[in-house]
Amino acid sequence: MNKFEANRLLAAIALGDNRTTDDTAVAYWAGLLYDIRLEDALNAVVVHRRESTEWLQPAHIIRLVRAERARRIDAANLVYEPIGEESTRQFLDRIAATYRAAGDGRMDPRNIGLALDPGPSTPAVPDEVQALTEARKAIRSALTVRCPFCKVAPHSPCRVGRNANGRPHFAHPARLDAARAQATGTTNPEGTQ
Repeated sequence: MNKFEANRLLAAIALGDNRTTDDTAVAYWAGLLYDIRLEDALNAVVVHRRESTEWLQPAHIIRLVRAERARRIDAANLVYEPIGEESTRQFLDRIAATYRAAGDGRMDPRNIGLALDPGPSTPAVPDEVQALTEARKAIRSALTVRCPFCKVAPHSPCRVGRNANGRPHFAHPARLDAARAQATGTTNPEGTQ
């Protein structure tokens, strides 16, 4: 921020608290806010006036601007990868420029999916995982009907029998058939719906 911008900032601040300023005050504020953009400082004044009744100081503006810049950088979800044959210095300069652009609000916010850009194709689900998922869906569906084999009520696991792995059944095959029949609207062989 230069002296001209500091003068504009102090004029905006004076609207809220009737302070008087002179060239010394302008030089003082310009020196303290040398790395703050006028637009960000004016926004900080608005935020301060809406949230606080304290006498506005340069430290308030610096704190609010830093918080807003950090929020913008966080929202940009920056991802860095070296480009071609660039040197370490070029890479670090590019990262610094990217941070400045994000902090200045020159980069649109991106959700993390866009930042990582997985591309148009989604990874394939392994067949074993897909089969297990389908089996669990079938069992959840089967639990909505009464088991024709062990006569257990709906929403309770089957009580009798074990599967091929020796684990207790959560749903007998007859119950799975009854659930499929209910889903399609047909009657199963045992006559239950």
